[in-house]
Amino acid sequence: MNYMRHIRGVDISNKFISEYEMHSKTLKWWKRIFFHLLDLSIVNSWILYVMQTGHKISQQDFRLSIIDYVRSI
Repeated sequence: MNYMRHIRGVDISNKFISEYEMHSKTLKWWKRIFFHLLDLSIVNSWILYVMQTGHKISQQDFRLSIIDYVRSI
């Protein structure tokens, strides 16, 4: 019963990650893990940002704002 209650959150997280996830079979296994963890941290940051600010921003716009910020540094 506990499993079914929490698996929904995992399914939603996987859905968000799959929308913009990098897919490259040529990468070494450790690079695939790194980019998956990077995607996961971006999705979690986006969710926290929306929850804390109440500002409805798409995941794509959030990712683009991260890119703009990193380029400006």
